[in-house]
Parts: sequence; C-alpha cells; structure tokens
Amino acid sequence: MAKKVNITIPNIDNLGIEVKLYGDWVKVDNVVTGVAKSIQKGYDTSIDGFSKKLLRIVKTSIATGIPPRGSGVYWEPLSRATIDKYGEHPIYYLTGLYHKSVGLFKYKSRTLVGLPIGKSRLSSGGITLNQLAIILEYGTGGYGSGRSSGTIPPRPLWAPSLRAIGGKEYLRKLILTNIRKQLRTDFSIKANQVRW
Repeated sequence: MAKKVNITIPNIDNLGIEVKLYGDWVKVDNVVTGVAKSIQKGYDTSIDGFSKKLLRIVKTSIATGIPPRGSGVYWEPLSRATIDKYGEHPIYYLTGLYHKSVGLFKYKSRTLVGLPIGKSRLSSGGITLNQLAIILEYGTGGYGSGRSSGTIPPRPLWAPSLRAIGGKEYLRKLILTNIRKQLRTDFSIKANQVRW
C-alpha cells in the first residue's frame, strides 16, 4: 500500500443521501427542485468546520513539535546530529514551509485536508513537500535510541490528528447533521426523513 499523508474527504456525489417525502405533493415538488442545493450547503458547512478543526490540531502540532493532544502518540526528540546541523526547532517546523502549505484543497474529483497535489520540489534536485511529509510521518526505518545513523524515526501526525478530532465517523455524523439542519431550515423536512 502506498504511503500517504493527506486525508481524503468523502465526495458529495458518493454520499448516497436519501430523503423520504410523503404527504403534501406541492411541498414535495418544491423540495425536488431545491434539495440538491440544500444538501450541498449542508455538506459544505460540515467540510469547512471539520477541516478548520483538523487543521488547527495539525498546525498546532507542527508549530510546537508536540504530537496531537489525546492521540496517544509519542515523537522521539530530534537527534543530536540534527540539532547540531540545524539548531533547536520544533520537529516539523524547520523553515515554516510545511506549516504554511497545509490546508483544505478542493479538486475536481476529490477534496483533501493536507498538502496540495503537485507541490514543487523544496530545492533543485531535492524532494517534494509531500515526500518530506511522508518521511516525517513514517520515518526512514529506525526506532529508539539504538537506531542507525542517518535514519529518521516515524513521527505520525495525520492519522493521530484525525483520531484526535473523532475520525471519519465524526465527519460522517457531522455531514448528516448539517444536511438535516439545512433541509429542515429550507423545507421543514424532519431529521428522520433524511438518512445516509
């Protein structure tokens, strides 16, 4: 399996939202013509709120050099060789480029919380920002103080941040709740008439 750091948000086209309507057929006709816009609005509200919370956790960890709170993850401190070469700094924050680059990115086929796709190389002939993120996330093969010289221990950021916010299940509930709220506001549709 390929290693990755970005968190993919479920696409609205793949949600399979069902709205059960009964009774007043004039109301049903009005709903049918406007339901897609209301579902999109509820979805967008959810994604914006979720991504802001997740990015706050990620950016705090990057800026402080401390793993996400409540994630149960431990990051090994920087090695003496790294400190001697680059000076004291938070683990993920040497130049600030990683911190500045993370965000919410909407593409035609998917939405990501993480790093932009196709980010250029960090230096001529160097690695990409995404490659650096993968190295920081998964390490280069060493664990503990007995690790080989030149290896970088894993310091997971993305999966623990997602766990700290409540995971994909939290996102699923948030999307459904906000779509239900929007449909209730726009069309007086009850929550039990909408499911995923």
